[in-house]
Amino acid sequence: MRRIEDLFSRTGLNIDGMLAWGQFLDGPRQESQFGIYGTSAAIQVLAAAGFPPENRLIAQALEGLPLVEPRSEAEKRYDPADTFLTHKAAFLLSAAQPGADHFTGREPIMDRILDRIIDSRGWGDYAFPEGQDNVPNILATATTLLALARHREFRSTERCESILRWLCRSIRDDGGLLAHHNALAALALVAYSAPGEQLEDYPEARSICVGRLIEWARHRDSALLGQTVEHHYWVPLPGAGRNHYMFYLPDILAALALLRAGNPQPTRRFVLGVVEEAVNNSLKHEGYKTASNARICSVDQLWVYRLMAEVSQLTTTNLTRLLPKLYVIVTSSPLRRISMFVGLLALGTGATVLGLGTHTIGTRALALGLASIALGVLATAIFSWATDRQS
Repeated sequence: MRRIEDLFSRTGLNIDGMLAWGQFLDGPRQESQFGIYGTSAAIQVLAAAGFPPENRLIAQALEGLPLVEPRSEAEKRYDPADTFLTHKAAFLLSAAQPGADHFTGREPIMDRILDRIIDSRGWGDYAFPEGQDNVPNILATATTLLALARHREFRSTERCESILRWLCRSIRDDGGLLAHHNALAALALVAYSAPGEQLEDYPEARSICVGRLIEWARHRDSALLGQTVEHHYWVPLPGAGRNHYMFYLPDILAALALLRAGNPQPTRRFVLGVVEEAVNNSLKHEGYKTASNARICSVDQLWVYRLMAEVSQLTTTNLTRLLPKLYVIVTSSPLRRISMFVGLLALGTGATVLGLGTHTIGTRALALGLASIALGVLATAIFSWATDRQS
């Protein structure tokens, strides 16, 4: 986590007194390349790391973001069209009032977001005055709901309930959702457990989302960890039509969603594997480098940081929620630990004696291999228990 914090701390671009970050945090990159996603990701990570709003890094970054207070002339350096793209608007709102559990004031970007709700169902990918995406989709809606989660007034409105009903029914009716769709939808449902639990469709939708993630994770090829998936959409405006892209890390999102949904037992090994890969990757590259493009992307750092923060919190508050069931059962009491110790020692010793006492090469190799595994597990367990006692 400190690697990612330090990465953002030292990679900001000074643009006429305004700080900003771009899509990539490693070279080669253009000095003038910066944007809403990278700057918002930096603010969110630094705020989560404990940097106060008045810290220079956060204050100078906020000054330049459009439709987020405090506003300044520097915000004109961003393309005005960006604020009409739903995903960018959500990132703007996510950066607002950093560190606050709830919004304490009205942000200009809030009104733009709330004015673009499609028939009380959700959000599409864009909403320009000249033309709006009139079909809500799960990615845009879940992302926007997450950005609005700190807006207590919105959470208590009928519009919020209506959007949650649409999201729940869309999850239930669409069996072709990909992992990142289900993960973001699950994160949104968990974030709105109240008022969601009062809605008839909520429990089923949440169960479906988590169930799909469990099934996907159980069959996920570990060789694909770090690969990104893309969400592409076209904005068909006269004279300004262009492609836009969003990139997601499905493994990171799925692991985070599973953790926040209670970390079901069937996927705890998957979650720990994703965390281990993310930690090793970040330490090796001074930040998380995706396997897809071998770059350190700013938004990826945000999601990886959130995953690590979730794990870090659980290690201090409820460690057993991270551990696979067998480990919890075996180590849940001193008596069971002693039984495991005796069993592994007996297995390791017996296999060693068998290996040294036989003349058959195959049997000897098998026995000594089993002995090394048993004694290795025993040594690891002893070290783990000793560390636990010291801490």
